[in-house]
Amino acid sequence: MATLPTLQESERAILDIFKESGTRAGESIKNIVLTDLMTGNPARFRSDELNVAIKSMHDKKWIDASSRDGFIKLLDLGFTQV
Repeated sequence: MATLPTLQESERAILDIFKESGTRAGESIKNIVLTDLMTGNPARFRSDELNVAIKSMHDKKWIDASSRDGFIKLLDLGFTQV
């Protein structure tokens, strides 16, 4: 039986996307790139798991996910986690 990823694993996967993209504090990524985390067989993450992680990271002030234009901004506190 497969185990679901923890919140921390989901957050780490999102931070890794920022890292792989070379994103610095104050810069953004298009949230569509997170779909890469939902590919594969079986998929590594489900959208609801990523949404919970995004909310948690936003609440921790690691990212700004309030933009309606499809971008997620990496904040200073999040950059220290990368």
